[in-house]
Amino acid sequence: MLLIGSTLTLVTALWLMQPRCRSRLLACVVTAVALCWALLTLLHLVSDYFTGRGVDDAVVYHLQVGLDGAGFGEYRSITIMGVAILLLALASSVLLYRWLGAGRSEVSNARRLGWIGTLLLPIALALHPASQGLASVYAERLGWWEDTAPSAAAMKLIDPRIQDAPRSSPNLVVLYLESLERTYMDEARFPGLMPHLAALEAEAISFTDVRQVHGAGFTMAGLVATQCGVPITTVADGNSLDAIDRFLPGATCLGDLLAERGYRLTFMGGAPLRFAGKGNFQSSHGFEQVLGLNELRDQIDDPQRVSSWGIYDDDLFALLERQIADLSSSEQPFGVFALTLDTHHPDGHLSRACADIRYGDGSNPILNAVHCTDRMVAGLVDRLRSLPDAQRPLIVLASDHLAMRNSASAQLEAGSRRNLLMFVPPDAGQAQRIDRPASTLDVAPTVLASLGFTVEGVGFGRNLFGPAPTLLEQVPDQRAFLRSQQHLLRRLWQFPGLEHGMLVDESRRSARFGHRKIEIPAVLALRPDLDVQFVAVDGSWPSRLPGYLGKLALDQPFLYVDHCSVAADIGARIPEPIPRCGSLCVFGGRLDAAEVNGRRICGELFMSRDEVRELVQVRPTSDDDFLRQRLARFDTIMRSGASEAIEWQLGGAAQWDVRSAGSGAGYSFVQPAAARPDLQLGTEGLERGISVFELTASGARKVLHVDTCVLRDAVPEPGQPTLRKLLDETPERDWLLVAHDSAYCGNRQPLQDFFAGTALQKGAELEFRQPYVGLLRADGRIDEHAGLAERSLLVRLK
Repeated sequence: MLLIGSTLTLVTALWLMQPRCRSRLLACVVTAVALCWALLTLLHLVSDYFTGRGVDDAVVYHLQVGLDGAGFGEYRSITIMGVAILLLALASSVLLYRWLGAGRSEVSNARRLGWIGTLLLPIALALHPASQGLASVYAERLGWWEDTAPSAAAMKLIDPRIQDAPRSSPNLVVLYLESLERTYMDEARFPGLMPHLAALEAEAISFTDVRQVHGAGFTMAGLVATQCGVPITTVADGNSLDAIDRFLPGATCLGDLLAERGYRLTFMGGAPLRFAGKGNFQSSHGFEQVLGLNELRDQIDDPQRVSSWGIYDDDLFALLERQIADLSSSEQPFGVFALTLDTHHPDGHLSRACADIRYGDGSNPILNAVHCTDRMVAGLVDRLRSLPDAQRPLIVLASDHLAMRNSASAQLEAGSRRNLLMFVPPDAGQAQRIDRPASTLDVAPTVLASLGFTVEGVGFGRNLFGPAPTLLEQVPDQRAFLRSQQHLLRRLWQFPGLEHGMLVDESRRSARFGHRKIEIPAVLALRPDLDVQFVAVDGSWPSRLPGYLGKLALDQPFLYVDHCSVAADIGARIPEPIPRCGSLCVFGGRLDAAEVNGRRICGELFMSRDEVRELVQVRPTSDDDFLRQRLARFDTIMRSGASEAIEWQLGGAAQWDVRSAGSGAGYSFVQPAAARPDLQLGTEGLERGISVFELTASGARKVLHVDTCVLRDAVPEPGQPTLRKLLDETPERDWLLVAHDSAYCGNRQPLQDFFAGTALQKGAELEFRQPYVGLLRADGRIDEHAGLAERSLLVRLK
């Protein structure tokens, strides 16, 4: 309904605005708003395809920590649809601009209605469901919801300690069944879909009312919720969670408690460990072995037979049984946690063991995968239950989260939905059915109780066998409550203060403060007392990192460790060179300061707390224009990853964004300005060397590329055009030259040969890894700009 309302509001606004769009500027503004609306729609549709709920915390989390290791191969259809919508939006923007320009009414009523249209434009954006989703997530993360829940003090966040323990406790096997919610066992909706687990339930302890709470609706969040009793929260936009040494070190989780009691813990998952920080999380919380796709692939019979997400479940279960057999040879208790993949949305995957398995007529792929998993899991449980008494484990079957949008969503959403949680004890006993309201936060303390340990709780989780009320029993509005606790949850990242200073190690590319280590370059946002509030590390596109400063409060002190060349980006002077020193600097200051202080790093740099305080205590500025320009620059860096941004006047209707990047500074590209460079990170950029484009009204056409970094590649093939030949044979054209990576690698001859006979001078003088853009206009005018080495340059042609 929100999307329909937003659409009607936008259409009404455009209809009312058209008669009064008599200036190009106004038409551009209206077109830009419409394009922004289209991009929000694209974000909403793609997000809704995965989550079924539009933009939510799961979408924002994965956008922040990156999608490296995700199974993109099975999303070709949504990728094609997204590209098609984007192209359609761009084409529609051009048509809209022309249509708006056709309005020339002088009627006063039309002008009055036009003002109403002006007011409706921002309302259309505000009503959009993507805007609402983003606003909800970031309002929570910025702390706007803190301490607003009336029952905020009713539920205590428990740092667990084992109060009592048996002399010996059983081994443990936890199977996280990807998206395999209990709802699939509903015979009314899915008759005969999961007969084996239904039969197993008659002999097990089954929890029938396990719900999904806010912040626990995707795999990484499900792992954190079930093991630590808290919903997940990140500490900064764009954080690469593999670049931070420990994942939620302030939380005491199930793995920590079991390792403390002598358990040898192993995590096994068919997907890459780097995806969403999964490997870092397990390694940070007591797991001795953490095995993912890269670690397990060579151990399966056919290493090439993997799905787009990773190892099939039949292969994973075979490796799991082998691991358990190895661990059983020791008297040390063990715990093996495994995460399956075959039931991953949208369509699932069928293991070879299920070649003969189909559900119903076999037309619904996800139900075929669920039906297969039901048989394979039950078979695995039977084999584990047949182990000798001393080796027989407590088996926990749990869904990591409710299923996201898949080919059975309509049936799943036809009634209430619950997560699967089933315990199969090592000793056959009387089956139990526990119907009390619970959530995945309650899994860890309940598992500990089943192993014989006594704990008050884990995080916000409570033992479902005990008398303590659960979050859902005690708090009427769990979403509002968990939102109100964000300040506590962020502290679990446990970044220490700088009372013992900070050590930056150039050779190891790391910074240490207290007991923590992070990779550099990095931004450290500080509290007034100089404690570290959060850390931003952007491993996917480090040249975008200065842009994170624009997200800080104006008076918030910060430290920023990066190449000294970023000084121009952040309003700092490059510290004077020191003999035998490298190219790294540490900067400190605030956004509202007239300038930012900096110090050069010579191998290692240790800064005491007093030195940090001196670095960030800078002279404030009262110049509003200066501050606006600084924030605009940070916005440009964040959106385009450009260290430096300039504008050149080209003329004509087309506007272009041209990015040239030195090695390590990301992509180089030429694309329409309306395409927003930050939306194009996955596209293939330009090749190393210099590329030449012909700019016409219909587009930018690459006509020549020369790798001037290598002498032999700089020599043109017979018949291949040269720059001089292009300029001579096709005069009165606009020509664009863009360097990528490095156009110079120690031999200047290729560059000089490339530019010989032209009026371009700076290109022939480029240094190692220096970005460069040159423009030769049809009227003979020339523009050239060479940026800072190993940085990036954005030129906007208008």
